[in-house]
Amino acid sequence: MPFGGPSGGRGGNGGDVIFQSLRTVKSLAKHRGKQRLRAGDGKIGGNNNKTGRSGEDLLVELPIGTVVRQTETGRVIADLTKNEETCLVLIGGRGGRGNSGFSTSTNKAPKFRELGEEGRTLEVTIEMKLMTDVGLVGLPNAGKSTLLSRFTSATPRIADYPFTTLEPGLGVVEMEESIFTIADLPGLIRGAHQGKGLGHQFLKHIERTRMILHLVDPLSESVEDDQAAIEAELEAYGHGLDEKPRILVYTKADAAPDFLPPEGAFFISAHSGKGLDPLCFHIAEKLKDIPEPEPLAREIVIEDDEIPVQCREEDGIFIVEGSAVENYLARRPPIDLYGWKRFWGVLVRWGVSEELKRLGIQERDIVRIGEMELEYFDEE
Repeated sequence: MPFGGPSGGRGGNGGDVIFQSLRTVKSLAKHRGKQRLRAGDGKIGGNNNKTGRSGEDLLVELPIGTVVRQTETGRVIADLTKNEETCLVLIGGRGGRGNSGFSTSTNKAPKFRELGEEGRTLEVTIEMKLMTDVGLVGLPNAGKSTLLSRFTSATPRIADYPFTTLEPGLGVVEMEESIFTIADLPGLIRGAHQGKGLGHQFLKHIERTRMILHLVDPLSESVEDDQAAIEAELEAYGHGLDEKPRILVYTKADAAPDFLPPEGAFFISAHSGKGLDPLCFHIAEKLKDIPEPEPLAREIVIEDDEIPVQCREEDGIFIVEGSAVENYLARRPPIDLYGWKRFWGVLVRWGVSEELKRLGIQERDIVRIGEMELEYFDEE
């Protein structure tokens, strides 16, 4: 502003990326196929010291039970186990300062300004793991979907062929003094722990259930082998599945009246309701002694990625590098003599001058900083 001093305002900050779990979100379907999610950019500052508007935050809505990991390292960023739980995943870049931010008693009208930070990026893997009290497991056609429909108001698709249930079905069992959630999980086959059939897509959901209801079809030609196959898959998958409390349930009691279940097992019919009440009361009592699963420990990913400035000599050229230098030049590119002096002053404070001398630099030797090559002069 002529005769009025510097008037360039600060730029707005970039928006943050926030993940939130909501009870109303049931799956990750709406995020499928999306390769990039982006928060809003900050707006530029203006004359008369006007500060730019900050960018709009990006709120990513996810189901309860979603685990977010950093793809490269596998570190857990968030384990969203409660309704309306939030996690700040990335902080928006800071807005740059206009020339009014650099006014001093010795430089009342600086022409220098600072650009805004580049936004941070992060590649993540988002995985949903159901948070339920009871998980129904069993080979295909063991009667899981039928049992869920009888237990609750859920209406799963039911048919007599493998993999009818392609996605977990959820329901709530309400009793006089207790309530619990139950999930019909896709049928297992031998080799599921290796990814066969629905494999890991199924087994990952059992990790978060408090109890397993193992359903067995008594009309099978090899009842004992079927039961053993499921137990073997749970043990082979690991993650503590073979240690979870479980109840053994034989289904289709009306169609196999002569079958004798082993001691301690339940024998039910989802169609007629035979044996369902005792089973429900037993589940409710057993759940009283089983604690809720603990969320996975979160590892902080948001961090200062600036490394100390490094100097090295290569083929007679002295190279100054490091993210601290790159970030400075990205935000404060020197555009005049004042800017270059300011940049060199920063390098001196960082110890670059002393390090270059230690490496044996001489006057008029070439110094490479990023894409720039400069001649060195010793001001001393």
